[in-house]
Amino acid sequence: MLPESGFLPPFRGRYQTVYGHDIYGADDFPNQLIRKTDYSTFHQLRKDITAYSTVKKCHQELQDQYGISVPNYNLVIGQDPLDQGPSLYVVVQKVNGVSLFTKEHGPSGEEVNDLMCTLIQYYTDKYLNGGDVLSDICSVTAEGRSQFMFGRLNGEERNRFFLVDIDPFVGEGEPRQLCSPVISALLDLPKVLEEASDFYGETNFQKAFSLLREFKALTHDQLQDWIREENSE
Repeated sequence: MLPESGFLPPFRGRYQTVYGHDIYGADDFPNQLIRKTDYSTFHQLRKDITAYSTVKKCHQELQDQYGISVPNYNLVIGQDPLDQGPSLYVVVQKVNGVSLFTKEHGPSGEEVNDLMCTLIQYYTDKYLNGGDVLSDICSVTAEGRSQFMFGRLNGEERNRFFLVDIDPFVGEGEPRQLCSPVISALLDLPKVLEEASDFYGETNFQKAFSLLREFKALTHDQLQDWIREENSE
């Protein structure tokens, strides 16, 4: 963890913490955010760069086929200001907006329902077809923060949903076989949908609840087998 402000090689100017202690803003990147990874060996850097290459393809698929935006991001190899070793920085476009569960300037219940339907469809397709699948994008923290923001990039006028958690967490599944990301989605989606329903009103989410019931019915037997195995360990 870095101090709250200072210099962040290889970026010019000073940086300051923006969200907690792992996401920073820098003087020469006013419309971008910088995230520093914890790795400080070239071996781990290579692994991380490979992981980001895979997740970037998944992000592109999410945008092209499902209409969910992901801010552009690039990788920069620099020096860790603490131990002077190599470090990987992720430079991401800054989204100006609010979290998913926000009344003022936030999305409507209908818009959130559409997002939930899209996420359910994404994981249904991944279960049916297999392939690389994004992990851990449906969870909500105890404080009500999700992996999505509703807002826009600098210079834009229209708000939209962005997946802002771009950690390179990807799994690979076989057609009609449960893999770890799909299992996580099956466990997380009911929770986030219930929270959205409580926040925006249940009548806004009838379509999403219907799609979720179909998804759960499709995977019911395999999920129950997985739960029994987990409980027996």
